[in-house]
Amino acid sequence: MEDVRAEDASMEDIRTEDASIRVAEDASMAEDASMAEDASMADVPMQKKRKLNDADVPMQDDPSSMTYRQLQKACKERGLKANGKKEELQKRLEEYLKDPAAHEAAKAAEEAKKKAMKDKHIDWRHHPAKEILDEDLEQDGWLYGQDNLDAKLVYDVYLRSEHAEFFIDVPFDQFETNFKKKVDRAAQRRARSAQEEEWMKHDRKLYPRKTHNARGEPVFDMDIEAKETLRYDVKYKLNERMLPQELHQYREVYGKYKLDIFRQRIYQEARRNKFLNWLEQKRIEKRVAYRKAAAAKAAKKAEAEAKVQRKLRLKRKLAYKKLRLDRNHAQLGQEIIVLKLPCSTWAWHVDVAVHQLVLLRQLGHGTQLGHGTWHAAATTYT
Repeated sequence: MEDVRAEDASMEDIRTEDASIRVAEDASMAEDASMAEDASMADVPMQKKRKLNDADVPMQDDPSSMTYRQLQKACKERGLKANGKKEELQKRLEEYLKDPAAHEAAKAAEEAKKKAMKDKHIDWRHHPAKEILDEDLEQDGWLYGQDNLDAKLVYDVYLRSEHAEFFIDVPFDQFETNFKKKVDRAAQRRARSAQEEEWMKHDRKLYPRKTHNARGEPVFDMDIEAKETLRYDVKYKLNERMLPQELHQYREVYGKYKLDIFRQRIYQEARRNKFLNWLEQKRIEKRVAYRKAAAAKAAKKAEAEAKVQRKLRLKRKLAYKKLRLDRNHAQLGQEIIVLKLPCSTWAWHVDVAVHQLVLLRQLGHGTQLGHGTWHAAATTYT
């Protein structure tokens, strides 16, 4: 009995252990499933609920009851400007709703006017007239400081100047607009330059520039006389006809500077002169290119006009020939009636006879032909 009881107890322990193992496995599987679900939820981004804007709300018929966003949307849908304050948008939309057809017609007319003006205007940004006007507004130009001149007066002066070929194709309205802009900008630049000059003078008083360097040598840039003299010599190419040592000994004003310092100053001034010459050469090349383009355009225009004239002359010539043939046909019809053809079967030969008579006239025969000629012409084509 004791052996049976011991065996039953061991079997009960095994069943209890199996049950605990199954419970542990179920808990582990549940935990794994929960972790996998959490991981999958972490990969999915949170989708926020989109907030409705005022433009998403259906618009009202009355502009006064619309919000600012709704007014902007309504103006954009009708091709109106959508900037400004709310009151401006309401006024703009109300004016449109009063008479949409008139507004559309005015808008189309304005666009057509702009297109016509655009086709008429030139490319001002790359035109030689712009550069000439910029040069004249600088310090050495005749327009420097003249902020109150009339645009029409300046335009007429350019049309009578040596630069007339560059201004003759510039429409006055385009010239007037750009002239006013450039005059205003030039005035702003002068005012800014004067202000910066005052600042520079103030700084120079506080920190004056030294006339000699740390080695006690005079600074060439502070010597105005030597600087202007060297600029004059380089302009007339004395540096090309003389060695630096010879040019250094040629002027007494250069003697207080060492040869090594003076030589570098010669090279610097030569580079400056080359740069100025390059700028002038670019201006000349641009104007020459414009002249060539203008000449090619004029030649093309003249060729097109000549072609039109040739077509008109040919058209007039053909019309004159047709008129002359019509007159001949009318005269021949009268002659056929007078001839009193003897046979009615000749009626379908009338066109052949007419052309035959025209041919005989061109060969120099008289206008009055006898009955035999008509009979021969008719029987020939029978």
